Amino acid sequence: MVKFMNKVCLVILDGVGYSKDKIGNAVYLASMPNYKKLIHKNSILISASGKAVGLPDDKIAGNSEVGHNTLGAGKIYRQGLALVENSFKTGKIFETEIWEKLISNAKSKAIHFVGLLSDSFVHGRISHLKKLIMQCKKEGVKKVYVHALIDGRDVSPQSAIKYLKDISNFLAKTDRNYKLVDFAGRGTLVMDRYEGSTSLVSRAFDVYVNKNAEFIGNFENTIKEIYKNNPNITDENIQPYILDKKVKIENGDSVVLYNFRGDRAIEFSQMFDSGKYISGGDYKKIKDCIFAGMIQYDGDRKIPQNFLVYPPQIKNTLTEFLIKNNV
Repeated sequence: MVKFMNKVCLVILDGVGYSKDKIGNAVYLASMPNYKKLIHKNSILISASGKAVGLPDDKIAGNSEVGHNTLGAGKIYRQGLALVENSFKTGKIFETEIWEKLISNAKSKAIHFVGLLSDSFVHGRISHLKKLIMQCKKEGVKKVYVHALIDGRDVSPQSAIKYLKDISNFLAKTDRNYKLVDFAGRGTLVMDRYEGSTSLVSRAFDVYVNKNAEFIGNFENTIKEIYKNNPNITDENIQPYILDKKVKIENGDSVVLYNFRGDRAIEFSQMFDSGKYISGGDYKKIKDCIFAGMIQYDGDRKIPQNFLVYPPQIKNTLTEFLIKNNV
């Protein structure tokens, strides 16, 4: 029989780490006598980033996703990013039934890619988007459209022009019919979290389906003017702008959310799966779309129903063990 203490307290200090450097080290310089007493008396340092927590490279910082998923798992599980990277590397992402369905449908309709236009390792990567677009070209899809979410949070706060230029040039070189059709700050469209501001999701429907946003002819001039008038603005807070008046998500099109992290992808997925966050009977405008997420963002609730990469199958964590033993 296993005996336990009557009470166990798990305390997570999000963002607090250890470094030998003293200069600029807020944790070291802060007056935290109890904390310092605890970590110097009975403690062991563990890695919270890179390969140690299932990320593809040791240069990649840890984040709340990997901590929430596998804290106390007792083994390393490949996280969403590592699973996606490996799926691209092996080509398995393009061998799935849902990818074949998306492409087959797009050959007579269109395929839309929505996601974070960034080269960070947190929510979505422009490199993934490019690989998806290249495969569409390879498989003969005629209409490919990108709905870009600019970052400014996990990358430099005013770097949108660089990323928009990058994807625009890539699309033009790949196929003259492939287009960047709109853009918006991640804090104004799609990427809400835990239903903190569901208007980001319903507004995405209004922009992508109803074309309800300001039309502009040149993103570079517009963004430069925004920076000029609002020197402290970050890209994530830039409002939606439409670059192509004709293109919108039509009922029956293929739609892919290429973000790999779940917390800011669940609600947008629900919008397509069930019509949640759409007012009135407007769900009929997209109910026949074939939607897929890059990964299944919520395994317990099966959100979304369709996805390109299987999420980590995490079992036998410390928490599970404690619960099973009535602790």
